[in-house]
Amino acid sequence: MGGEQSLLYYYKKKVDPSRLTFARELRGLTKKALADKLGKKASAITQFEAGTLGMSFETFSTLVKELEIHPGLLSAENTQLPSADMANCHFRANKRVPQMLRQSARCYALQVLSIYNYLEELGVKFPPITFNQYSGPSLSEQQMEEYAVAVRHGLGLKLGPIQNMAEFLENIGIRIVILDGERRGLDAFAAWISGQPCIMLDKEFASRMPFDYAHEFAHLLLDEDTIPGDLMAERRANRFASAFLMPAASFVQNCPSRYGRAAFIETKLFWRVSIAAALYRAKLLGVMSERSYTNAMINRAKANENIHEPAEFSRPMPTLLAQAMKLVSKITNLKKMSEHLGILQDELEHILLCQNVSQEVLDEMKPEKRTSVVLQFRPLSK
Repeated sequence: MGGEQSLLYYYKKKVDPSRLTFARELRGLTKKALADKLGKKASAITQFEAGTLGMSFETFSTLVKELEIHPGLLSAENTQLPSADMANCHFRANKRVPQMLRQSARCYALQVLSIYNYLEELGVKFPPITFNQYSGPSLSEQQMEEYAVAVRHGLGLKLGPIQNMAEFLENIGIRIVILDGERRGLDAFAAWISGQPCIMLDKEFASRMPFDYAHEFAHLLLDEDTIPGDLMAERRANRFASAFLMPAASFVQNCPSRYGRAAFIETKLFWRVSIAAALYRAKLLGVMSERSYTNAMINRAKANENIHEPAEFSRPMPTLLAQAMKLVSKITNLKKMSEHLGILQDELEHILLCQNVSQEVLDEMKPEKRTSVVLQFRPLSK
């Protein structure tokens, strides 16, 4: 029996039915879609995932092949996956995003967080949680302004710009997952996962990232028990983000009252927010009139700058995972990680690159390849 088949036989005996569900949702497949790939009925997939029906070795092998997964992903012996129910994930109220894409994004995030778990097993210590969740009565919009400032003060921030929201959030104990290209369109979502606050984010537009980070931070602070997607919860998260990034007392002092491209580029770069966020904040605080705001939006749309903004600053990317991978690069390698996590090595490398781990570190963590030795014989002299 070949090594690959032996591995498949080993993991087939160790299958955890709940991981079948995880693997299917990770790939964004319905039960029927997976059943079609296996030549089965959807009811068979239901029974496989419930653990009430075993599968043959042939079916198991086909499933691993069709899902393009490491067979260890289906085993409970590997690094434990964090748990997060969809009902606890605060996705934006965007009905255009298919439910299966949300499921896939949640599973992708759990895979990334399992890497954190693995690194902790190796002895890496990540920053502890240093913020408190809000537990009082519902806040009005004005109270949200005051609460955002109180949170800043409680975390040692003054009223100026936050230069890097990703760095700030990681330092207070929040884990950030950058969504890959297959799961773009979700913008961002947040959840407490196995007691750990987590923010999942798309990195497409650099200047939108700080507001998205702050919006999701609001959900972690305020909405653990609210229904995800609730429009009022989204509104108050937006108000918190706006007040947290651009505190009224300091923002009104240097924000232009009329739209000028150069002036708002300067505002953007100073406050590390998008021009769109700065304009809306100026209108909200009464610095800019409704008419001026509308004219600004029209002018920006005509210049095609309402989506693709000018003068983008560098993306505020997470760095904790990159630092941790560098720390462990001498004591483990990608092959060991792949086997322990149940993630194919190529896929693991793709995930880590997406999480801002450098290719240089990953190359250091690849087992050395044996090189063939070429012997050159010199002709005997006569």
